Amino acid sequence: MAGKTIDTEALRSVRTALRTYRSAVMSDVKKMRDAAKDCRDNLGNDEYSKRTVADLNDSLKDILAAIEKADELEQKITKKIGELEGGVI
Repeated sequence: MAGKTIDTEALRSVRTALRTYRSAVMSDVKKMRDAAKDCRDNLGNDEYSKRTVADLNDSLKDILAAIEKADELEQKITKKIGELEGGVI
């Protein structure tokens, strides 16, 4: 079987897409956290706002875990590009 070639430009494009994804998600996470703070401040920690903020915090844990996985993938891609290009990234 013939050896496979890997396009480093394609890997760079994926890495850029991951960075864009991470940046957009983190921006949205900040907006959600700010909205939760405003909710708490404006509604005086009533039962509904407490539950909503708690649910949001649970959801954010999953979102941030996905960001961690994207970070790990980006690191692997960067390492692979370095290997393919002889240490030049």
